[in-house]
Amino acid sequence: MSTSVAKMAVKERRHGRGGSRELRNLDKNFNETVGERLRAARLSLGLSQTELAQRLGLSYQQVQKYEVGTNGLSLSRALQMAGALGITLDRLMPDAPQPTAGSDGQDPMALDRGTRRMARLYHGLPPRKRALVKQFAELLANATLDESDDAEAA
Repeated sequence: MSTSVAKMAVKERRHGRGGSRELRNLDKNFNETVGERLRAARLSLGLSQTELAQRLGLSYQQVQKYEVGTNGLSLSRALQMAGALGITLDRLMPDAPQPTAGSDGQDPMALDRGTRRMARLYHGLPPRKRALVKQFAELLANATLDESDDAEAA
């Protein structure tokens, strides 16, 4: 192959894979936004990159690359991440509305230490036990407590 043909092939490959600068920037911005949301969800649960990576069977470096936006997430990996973090896939997407501060001014994703610990414990359980914990929590939430129960809890 002549030098000029080889140069053209390299140039075509470069343009075919990377596309225009605008598209590359769009991809980069998208990946960075998804990564920021992934990081926020992970931190709201009090998880380290290593803990999340272990749940997903990845290295912590790979989680870090997703969070920084260096690597983009495939749809299947995004679903896996969302499931591991207990969120819906749309929470990771750039155009999806995000939770806003509640009436008390608190960020709804800002969890206290005890809640983060409960979330870590919950996510460490096998799926069957998670289902039991969820059923129990729903029963408690729907139960009507009389005032004596409230006093005992305090």
